[in-house]
Amino acid sequence: MEYEDNEAGREERSGGGRPDPGKRAVIDREAPEMNDNRENLVSKWCGRVRGSKQVFAEDFKRMRDDMALAREGAVKEWADRGDYVANIVQRHLAGKVAALYARDPKAEWKRRPRLDFAIWDGTPQHLEAAQQMLGAEDPQARTAGMAVIHDVLRGKEKKRQMARVGETLATLFHYFINEQTPKFKTSMKQAVRRATTTGVSYIEVGYQRLMERTPEDQRAIEDASRKLTHLQTTAADVEDNVIDASSAAEIEELRLQVAELQKRPKIVIREGLVFNFHRSTRVIVDPNCSQLKQGFPGARWVAVEMLMMPEEIRRVYKVDVSSGYMAYNINSVAKKEDDFDDAKKGTSKRHALVWKVWDRQTGLVYHICDGYKDFLAEPNAPDFEVEGFFPIIPLVFNDIEDEAQLYPMSDVYQLRHPQAEYNRSRQSLREHRTANRPKYVSPKGALEDSELKSLGNHPAHAIIELSALQQGQKSTDLLQPVQTIGVDPNLYETNSVFEDFQRVGGAQEANLGGTSGATATEASLAEGSRISGIESNKDDLDDVLSEVAQMSGQVMLQVMPSDLVKEIAGPGAAWPDWSLKDIQSEIYLQVQAGSTGKPNKVQELQNWQQLAPILMQIPGVPPNWMMKETLRRLDDKLDIEEAYIEGLPSIQSMNAPQQGAPGGGGPDAPAAQGPEGANNAPGVQQSGPLPGPNLEAGPPASAAEAVMGALSGGGAAGRGGDY
Repeated sequence: MEYEDNEAGREERSGGGRPDPGKRAVIDREAPEMNDNRENLVSKWCGRVRGSKQVFAEDFKRMRDDMALAREGAVKEWADRGDYVANIVQRHLAGKVAALYARDPKAEWKRRPRLDFAIWDGTPQHLEAAQQMLGAEDPQARTAGMAVIHDVLRGKEKKRQMARVGETLATLFHYFINEQTPKFKTSMKQAVRRATTTGVSYIEVGYQRLMERTPEDQRAIEDASRKLTHLQTTAADVEDNVIDASSAAEIEELRLQVAELQKRPKIVIREGLVFNFHRSTRVIVDPNCSQLKQGFPGARWVAVEMLMMPEEIRRVYKVDVSSGYMAYNINSVAKKEDDFDDAKKGTSKRHALVWKVWDRQTGLVYHICDGYKDFLAEPNAPDFEVEGFFPIIPLVFNDIEDEAQLYPMSDVYQLRHPQAEYNRSRQSLREHRTANRPKYVSPKGALEDSELKSLGNHPAHAIIELSALQQGQKSTDLLQPVQTIGVDPNLYETNSVFEDFQRVGGAQEANLGGTSGATATEASLAEGSRISGIESNKDDLDDVLSEVAQMSGQVMLQVMPSDLVKEIAGPGAAWPDWSLKDIQSEIYLQVQAGSTGKPNKVQELQNWQQLAPILMQIPGVPPNWMMKETLRRLDDKLDIEEAYIEGLPSIQSMNAPQQGAPGGGGPDAPAAQGPEGANNAPGVQQSGPLPGPNLEAGPPASAAEAVMGALSGGGAAGRGGDY
């Protein structure tokens, strides 16, 4: 239920209820009484954030203009007139987003380089010598050998523990990516589109606790927390006597909520890692920031702006700001009381502007509301520590070095002139073709008005009588066609515009829907140039996602309880009790390069065909890993867990005759030719098709041969049409 949360609105829904002055309120509803120092601190922070917004006002305006241009394909005035628009910028954005982000990232754990062995030099010779020393008669030699053995065992155990922690981290990260609402892939594609449209987008790494309600929980894990917090807020209104229990509709709503929850045998309440994707104009950065990368260097503070209804603030912060706050409209524009039209409550609701500020200097997080005298929540240290202090990561593709400008120009801004020129060219061609429609001239007064209308709008095969046309007189004496100027295609050509699209935005004409006479060589060179730019942007995206994964690992290791970890990752999960310093020095998550883009199956298969024969000659390479990698590159859906059993011989080995099979003796006998010699024994001649599978070619004798057979014949050749 939504309603206006002001004095009149509360009066209307309360039905006369009044808080009991002798009872402590569940929600703070009166204007806070505080000392001047606290009020001055709140006022100082509100002034800082407002001042920073004023500094970057032109940048935020440019971002909003870029959004409008990407949506309409032209400036507002041009689109409102109904002039010709072909939105090439939007096509460019769609193609770039598809090329940059096609899949969710695949994270892998990495361990920082460490020297785990204090005595052992890492060579097998040293270990063998230590083992021989254990049997020596000299006690000192046995002690030295034992020290080496203990050092090896300790170092190996350390590595094994780190591997378990790393696998647990990667498993949790992928789990929470899949649990996001909306889906992480949908939000990341929007973040890439936002960065391309406005120049920057932001990803905040957070943690949702049990029954915690945060302003950003529209991106949280979906569960029953919203229902329960709404129930708690309504119950608090009844408890504080703000709602008259005898007449308010909220009482019936509360009763229905309680009845609905009692019917449920189990209520799902979850906690875990969450990702918030903020709008480009809703993150306010300290003007002292030098660049939008790597932890906002130079910035003393960073704020996130949120538009919230006062009723929403009551649910989240348990504070009623109706006693005094600055009212804003939906576009974050401050409004006076007279500017609000109560007849249009659906579009003119009084929003409050809430800022969540991370202050690097004090190490505190502030929650403030513009116009409200007190903090919405008591300033505290962040719930978790991350490198760089700020849990917000910017995504930037067109970053440049400019001492006067913090925000880079977006693709849309750089393509505004080619887009406008294309629209103008097509609009001028439209006007020229309209002006070239057949038209005629006639002496003034020679034809009546009805005759002019009949000549201008006649049906097919019409016979029109003209009173001014005399017997034997030609119609050309009264009507003369007007000579028009032919359309010169050179005046309205657009090839030069597409050249600008290629040079500026990295999109050639073929990527935007066709070519105009370009040769195959020219198109290939242009595509190579486009791919180079895309690869650079992919590298930027991989860096940002790796930073997200690394920060996510730091958050989970600090905040997540071990019982929840084992519930999600399984009983074999390892979860140490580490400080941030230990985390930074031991282990971290990193996104595999290129894991978010479209896979190049042809290139991957070609590389694997060259690499597989080399790997099969290296001792220690497991066949199950070879099979898994081959199936992945062939894009086969076979389940490796069901298809492979460790230690089981190959099918050919199990079906081959045993040594000593009939075939005679001597050096040429099949039994004397090794395990595979039995295959050379003459088979029983049969007429007609053989029963069972056709083993004429024979299955491979090992996993290595199976891999090569799939790559050379049955794999690449058999599935070549898919690539």
